[in-house]
Amino acid sequence: MENHSNKNIDYSFLLEEDVQRNFADLHTCLLSGKHICFTEDYTFYSLLEKYEPHWKFFYRNLYGLNLIDDTFDQQVYYYLDFFDSDRGKLNDSSRSRQLTELQTTIGLVLLDMYYHRYFNERKIIYWADIKRMIEDSEFREQYQKLLFRIIRPSYTEQEWSRVEKLFNETITSFAKLGWVSKMSGQGEELIFEIKPAISRMAKIYEQELSDLDVLIKKLNNTTAI
Repeated sequence: MENHSNKNIDYSFLLEEDVQRNFADLHTCLLSGKHICFTEDYTFYSLLEKYEPHWKFFYRNLYGLNLIDDTFDQQVYYYLDFFDSDRGKLNDSSRSRQLTELQTTIGLVLLDMYYHRYFNERKIIYWADIKRMIEDSEFREQYQKLLFRIIRPSYTEQEWSRVEKLFNETITSFAKLGWVSKMSGQGEELIFEIKPAISRMAKIYEQELSDLDVLIKKLNNTTAI
């Protein structure tokens, strides 16, 4: 669709009834950093797909942003990004919507959990699953050092409670990005579904993930959890 001639693409699509009816909410979601997926935001997704070259033209010319349609696990999702993004740097202050070190740490755990459930139709996660991943996964020592700041055979109930709270807060933030769908309310057991858009983590930190130990070292040097 990128090959369409600009002379055939303008802003007239904004006058279409379906666009006018949903523009404000869709525009706000995209600018807030949300990833629009078919299964979660059918109306918004359909509008982006229907007028895709027009939306790309709109955001490129008026905002200098790139509307990207990405695919992961056979599902397509849309999001906005800068054309000159340097996704591989942890401390690039020029990037808006930059992940904090805590969010990066938890995002890596969730990405790992998604891959472990790759062939499951839905990736529904409970707190017990997260705890088991931190205790027993291949990268347990790295995760424990990041989340607890020290590697020990076991941790106190209070320490686990603190980490669970950190996960809960971050899951709420990720839900706004469309990376997860939260299934638990305030004060309830943490339950959520990881969405394909979590693969954005792998794109943001593509270079670092080729050497996880280097990424972990960077996070350890910058995180005060």
